[in-house]
Amino acid sequence: EYDEAMAHLRSAQELFKAVDDKRGIAGTLDDIGQVHWLRGAYGQALSFHRQALAIRRGIGDLRSIALSLANIGRVHHETGSFKAASRQFREALKIREEIDDQSGVIQSLCDIGRVESADGHHPEAQAKYTDAKKIALKIGDKLALTAVFAGLGECQAAQGNYSDAIASLLEGKSIAYTLGNRPASSDCYRRLAEIHLSGGDLGQASECAKRALAIALEIGARLHIGRAHRVTADVVFAQG
Repeated sequence: EYDEAMAHLRSAQELFKAVDDKRGIAGTLDDIGQVHWLRGAYGQALSFHRQALAIRRGIGDLRSIALSLANIGRVHHETGSFKAASRQFREALKIREEIDDQSGVIQSLCDIGRVESADGHHPEAQAKYTDAKKIALKIGDKLALTAVFAGLGECQAAQGNYSDAIASLLEGKSIAYTLGNRPASSDCYRRLAEIHLSGGDLGQASECAKRALAIALEIGARLHIGRAHRVTADVVFAQG
């Protein structure tokens, strides 16, 4: 499926080049970068995202510039280059604040929260997720709240605040269920399984892991299936 997607993107790119549609060219470059990111070809992903960013800077399209910066940041995050990722995410945040893109601000705050958490700076990450939560509640962005509560729960768990973490994840799961967001539901159950496992509640950990895997298998979400299998294996190992 990646090859088919790439073929369509290459065709689109040639058509945009033929009419000198710079926005279209930048958009397809970014999309090609995303395909490479999904395939784990991070060097190629960075190359295409940077090409898209250069074109968008030339155009002066601030909203798209922020998007490219965020995409570059996510590649750096995936490869463990946390400082580089943080720089990209923070520049994207600054732009989104300047143009009053509230949904974009929430996304950038969550991006920064994720990289801070991955780098072991959990209080700083929690502060970013808390700021994102306030904005999401203010504008009624329920979809964003599922990601916010998931990240918040992870930070709280990392600091040993298991009861708060469980409460955050249950809130996120409830919103995801209301929205019919099955991937987010699977992710919340998977994170709950991890927290219960850390807290020694193997019964709840097993139940949540099973639900995470069942939902992921039902929707065929490979990334979520892999993560759910991993936490299920951890639970089985802990049970002996």
